[in-house]
Amino acid sequence: MSDLLAEVDEAMRQEKLEKFWHENKLYIILFIALTILSAAATSGYRAWDDNVKTKQTAELLALQNASNYPNNILDANLEMRASLKGIVLLSAASAFMGEEKKDEAAQLYARLASDTTIPDDFRFLGILMDMRLKMDREEADKAVLLTSLDPILSSKSPWKPHAQIDAALLQAENNPDQAIELLNMVSDTPNLPPSLYERAQKLHHVIAGNQSSESSTKTN
Repeated sequence: MSDLLAEVDEAMRQEKLEKFWHENKLYIILFIALTILSAAATSGYRAWDDNVKTKQTAELLALQNASNYPNNILDANLEMRASLKGIVLLSAASAFMGEEKKDEAAQLYARLASDTTIPDDFRFLGILMDMRLKMDREEADKAVLLTSLDPILSSKSPWKPHAQIDAALLQAENNPDQAIELLNMVSDTPNLPPSLYERAQKLHHVIAGNQSSESSTKTN
């Protein structure tokens, strides 16, 4: 079992948050841009609604263009629509990650993860990133981290395969059968990025290999 833990820990180190961000930043940026464009392009609302959107979008841009951005978001009282709030928190957290300021990013991801008014696609990404930052800490409680992924695992979110791989990592030592089941779900999900299939297959190989070794040891 110690060998399994060592190999899984190595797999977790290879799944650093920086790699996740660099591999998915285009998707995240496009997601943010499309959300902004969608909000700007929506028609048929009453005049007051358009005014609110225009004003709050201007506030968002002002926050992002401020000289102390993204630090100004840490204590900002974001009195704006939930989708715009999600954009602000996600963008600022991503900016902190780009500056290698994980503690500040963690504050914003945790805030994003806990705000149930924010649309799920934003909030679930916040949950995932918050969990990954916590997973890097030695004192992390794996059971608590696993529970935090429940909302994503029970959804049809585009972030679900990422959460399944993370859940498999968390369960690899104590519940390898469940971990393999989660990884099989990823492998059976169509149209995912190749990197996700590769991660699932590599981790599956590590866990299955150690199960086989343990079984042989017990038999002998």
